[in-house]
Amino acid sequence: MKLFSHWSKLGLLLICITALSSCASKKDIVFFQDEQLKTISLQPYIATLQPNDLLIINVSALDMQSVLPFNLPTAGSNGNSGAVTGQQKQQDYMIGLDGTITFPVLGTIALAGKTKVAAVALLQEKLKDYVKDPMVTIRIVNYTISVLGEVNSPGVFSIANERVSMLEAIGLAGDLTIHGQRKNVLLIRETAGEKHFTRLDLTATDFMSSKQFYLQQNDVLYVSPNKAMVNASAAGPSTSVWLSITSVIITIIALIIR
Repeated sequence: MKLFSHWSKLGLLLICITALSSCASKKDIVFFQDEQLKTISLQPYIATLQPNDLLIINVSALDMQSVLPFNLPTAGSNGNSGAVTGQQKQQDYMIGLDGTITFPVLGTIALAGKTKVAAVALLQEKLKDYVKDPMVTIRIVNYTISVLGEVNSPGVFSIANERVSMLEAIGLAGDLTIHGQRKNVLLIRETAGEKHFTRLDLTATDFMSSKQFYLQQNDVLYVSPNKAMVNASAAGPSTSVWLSITSVIITIIALIIR
């Protein structure tokens, strides 16, 4: 009888350990755990041009003939043979590492570090010597962000409207997995040739009012795995399964020798 009691207690202990190993606390999973949610003022966001940004710049005016030299077309090509297809598209401009582009007629123009509004104003001012009442639009073609780590669909995502919040980026990646640390999301951002690292806590709403809430082009979000995931990786993914099997075997043995 004592032997049965001993084996039963051991089996029950292993079952409890297995159950606890698969449980997670609410405070480790739920977003926005502030006791009282309130209105938050967001930081204004305007895209700032950076080296390696690929731009499409369109110049227009009442006299469209006068702007033709500033809207150079480029012929498309066949991806397999390299032959020109005759299909035209708008010329694009890559901002070099020195922060400049080479623009038709105007020559070298420094754009890196300027907001799109400032870049438009600069180009319009320079164009006034050639065009009456010029209008300029600028679009960043390669505006991308990356979401990595403990998310359901990690990857690199293209952002068409040049504005994406951290929550929207996480949504694009299919949300955090159950193993992702909500209190330890790392934002990697490059500014003026330097990498900046910021850790953010998604269980509180404070991050929404930070300058990091809206992501810049080429930002990287990394979601760290929680302790349970790290331990499971170290011990092997089948550890919890073997614990379950062991507890069942011990229980059966206890019943047999009863």
